[in-house]
Amino acid sequence: MLEGLVSRNIFTIKTGSGLYRYHTLFREGLLENVDTSQRLLLQRKAAKYYWDKKEFSKVAEYAIRLDDKKLLQNIILECYKDLMKTGNYSDLRLWFQVLGNDVEAAGPEILVAKGAFLSSIGNFTDAKTCLDGAIPLIKENDKELYMEAMVHKARVLRNFVSFEASNKLLDELIANLDNLASETAYAVVIEKLYNLCWNSQINDAYALALQMIENCARAGNLKVRSWFERYLCAIHFFAGRMNDSVYYYEKSLKLSEDELQYLDMHGIGIYAAKAYQMFGDRNRSLSILTDELRKMRSTGKYEEMWSGYLFAAEIHFQNTSIDRTNGESATYETTMKYFTLADEYAPLYRKTDFQMQWAIMQRLTYSLMFASGPKEEIINEIYSNLGKAGNYLKSVILARLYGYYAAVSDLPNAVKCAKLCIEVGEKSNMQLHSTLAYGMLARAAIAAADKNEAANYTEHHLRLCSDNGIYEYFKARKEYDPILEFAYDNDIEPNITKQIMEFTGYKTKKAYIKTFGGFAVFPYNDRENPLKMRTKKERELLAYLLDAEIQGVTKEEIYNAVWPESESDNVKKLIGVNLTQIKKDLAELGIENSVICHEKQYSICRDEIKCDMDIFEATVEKFNHKSSNEESQKLLSLYKGEYLSDFEALWAMSKRIKYREIYEKAIKYCLQNELM
Repeated sequence: MLEGLVSRNIFTIKTGSGLYRYHTLFREGLLENVDTSQRLLLQRKAAKYYWDKKEFSKVAEYAIRLDDKKLLQNIILECYKDLMKTGNYSDLRLWFQVLGNDVEAAGPEILVAKGAFLSSIGNFTDAKTCLDGAIPLIKENDKELYMEAMVHKARVLRNFVSFEASNKLLDELIANLDNLASETAYAVVIEKLYNLCWNSQINDAYALALQMIENCARAGNLKVRSWFERYLCAIHFFAGRMNDSVYYYEKSLKLSEDELQYLDMHGIGIYAAKAYQMFGDRNRSLSILTDELRKMRSTGKYEEMWSGYLFAAEIHFQNTSIDRTNGESATYETTMKYFTLADEYAPLYRKTDFQMQWAIMQRLTYSLMFASGPKEEIINEIYSNLGKAGNYLKSVILARLYGYYAAVSDLPNAVKCAKLCIEVGEKSNMQLHSTLAYGMLARAAIAAADKNEAANYTEHHLRLCSDNGIYEYFKARKEYDPILEFAYDNDIEPNITKQIMEFTGYKTKKAYIKTFGGFAVFPYNDRENPLKMRTKKERELLAYLLDAEIQGVTKEEIYNAVWPESESDNVKKLIGVNLTQIKKDLAELGIENSVICHEKQYSICRDEIKCDMDIFEATVEKFNHKSSNEESQKLLSLYKGEYLSDFEALWAMSKRIKYREIYEKAIKYCLQNELM
């Protein structure tokens, strides 16, 4: 009979699961013609049906139709914790809107539920009102409800008053816990661990986490122990131990999906993303970061959204900086997008002095890096605010400062900021930025030819990088190759040096090329016996390719520059023969694949070559930023005659004139300072 009704489209529809239900139009017709009392009775039966099946969203639909606020309150109390665990805030938001002010007179349970909901979405003002209204009404024996209310009040205090005020409340709760290995204990202690990490109290955070892990192990509660172990990912990150951070993140992935949803109230993904980056795995870092930001947006983790955007800006800034250092055409567009979002979220959801200070210092440091014009006023403002910052923020800012000073070749100020960064980091046991600062000191000492100091800083820097899994910055070849080269030449930490060289693709120098006062190629460790090359045109072609740097040149450009007078019909073959000969001659020095062809552009791979022109250019950059006796004397010693003086080459003329003018400027400086 039912099949017959379906086939004739009368009253009945067959569902995909093999069941039958009213046709939609028939159902609407019945509802229109049924009397009010009957309709209400049917809706109540439907609500009970869905309640028994625990489909609370459907129950809520009927509760709203029935204007049954008591039922709606019961629905909220039954499922709000599960909805918050999964980040499903949209239903809760609607239900609390429907309840309106009725919540205030409904008892402590519903007030705590609303306070917890508001706390989780970052509305700390209204959350405080609800929680303060609920706490005096909670019965003395209802410890679970009281604990939940107070944990969310601690979150409110963290975001509205201070970490210290939040910790004071949490310490009182911890002291009254009956079981330090319970899930309730985790809910309380994890809030304090979060506070301690962001308040730069890393030693305290680590000690507390280990204590809780030991408590759980003794009690045999392996589940809660694994929850605390998971958060070691964040603690080790703040301590600068990237290898340990990555280890505990990967270990946490073995937890069940339900556990991970619950634990994600205090995410570790953003720390893991940064740890993977420092560990040298950029792809994994960006994958985790993208996934974590998506989860934050979809689940409404507004309290942590600020830090998520902050870390995103930091990760993209570092990637772009390294790429630009290596000559790639990368922009800071993505960095600025996430910085702007972090800057917007700082005052929107959190109101403490700590948060405001972060926003101020972020703005200043990004202005220092990206704004045009004089920077002295910005730097002065950064220094005036530095004393108000916590140690983690202070380390970040000092790292930004020494990076800026190094970029503009102001090594004295770079060294000053690096030493301050080390002092702050070692005092608070946060070694990420202090490890990098030792690298800055090593680079400065190598540039100053202070061998003893360079050896000490290089050794310490390499050990810290190896111990803590900090490798990514070595990909900035222009800045960090001198450290590896110095370490290799002086047999400093040879195993670590070899490991990092393999990671970055660094190759030891095998040739030294002289361009001032004539062109010559030498074995790197023998600068008295030049390499014999077959023809003058081969030598000029090599010089021309070096002059073009990484941009490279086409065969047509080679022909016009090196063989402008040739009328040969087989120029391409002529160029090919000479390119092959260059490869063959440089291979005698151990340099394989010396000529690169990319998209019909030819260039010389400089990984195993040091050129006096490069050293001269680097010295000029420092001299132009801040003239000094040391840099002027170095320029004079490098300039042994005109650039490529043995080639009558128009293509070399612009650099020849430029370098001559720089040389004369250095002579003038020395004469004025009576150095000659």
